[in-house]
Amino acid sequence: HIPCNWSKEPANLISSKEHSRKFLVRVESAFAKEAEVLFGEVNFMELEDYPQEKAFMTAEMKEADFDEAYAKLSGAISRIRLA
Repeated sequence: HIPCNWSKEPANLISSKEHSRKFLVRVESAFAKEAEVLFGEVNFMELEDYPQEKAFMTAEMKEADFDEAYAKLSGAISRIRLA
């Protein structure tokens, strides 16, 4: 459901890059230490069926800052933007 604003005043929008949120990141296990350097202290999750990879949730951060750190992360597999 998307709320509608029928005001004549223009809405004040910000770039999604300036919005703060958390992210879920999957990374190859060999690059877990690098992820900690780039994203700070994180708690890794592992799945028994995928010992070659780990996942972690970031602290809340601006998407622009996340994108910069994620671009430097070797062994990144995927990411999910969380609300």
